[in-house]
Amino acid sequence: MDTRLTALAAVIEPVIMIGMGLVVATIVVIMYLPIFHLSAVVR
Repeated sequence: MDTRLTALAAVIEPVIMIGMGLVVATIVVIMYLPIFHLSAVVR
């Protein structure tokens, strides 16, 4: 049982890391898009 849980954790961990990275990247893009839009309007 312990070996199965360790193997399952080893599989799930990269998936969780990728998911968290996508969430953070989405938040960063959402924050920076208005700034880039304003700089385009000012020109």
